[in-house]
Amino acid sequence: MNKNVFRLSILLLVVFAICMTTLPETTSARMPGGIYYKDTGELERVRFSHSIHLSYGKTCEDCHNKIFQKRVGRADVGNAMTMKTMGEGKFCGACHNGEQAFSVESDCDQCHFR
Repeated sequence: MNKNVFRLSILLLVVFAICMTTLPETTSARMPGGIYYKDTGELERVRFSHSIHLSYGKTCEDCHNKIFQKRVGRADVGNAMTMKTMGEGKFCGACHNGEQAFSVESDCDQCHFR
């Protein structure tokens, strides 16, 4: 009986170690799964997904603190994040410029939804 418990314990430890080493470095219990921007005027709301951006090979450092603050609720200080400023290459428009990623000036339904 003791041998079986020991073997099971070792197996569980190995499985746990494998799981911990295969998680992306950017995984964090504090990282929000999705951020919703509802103050979009007449446009539909926007959901930003960290996991989608990470799946494309982005890292936290690609956006934080270069483009966005790292604190929830601080991305759009003073309501400066508008379609106009994004079209000028600020905020999401820094990457979503039609070269690195789809343009903020097209494919509206990629971000805006009901």
